[in-house]
Amino acid sequence: MEVEGFFQIQKILITDPYPQTPHLESVAFLKRKNFTT
Repeated sequence: MEVEGFFQIQKILITDPYPQTPHLESVAFLKRKNFTT
């Protein structure tokens, strides 16, 4: 299943939950595309 076909990336957040470690978390908010049939 193609995710890009059904969802549209609305916003991407990159957070650093643990500042002591070299690790980043990225969160993508997906918005479902509206299909007009």
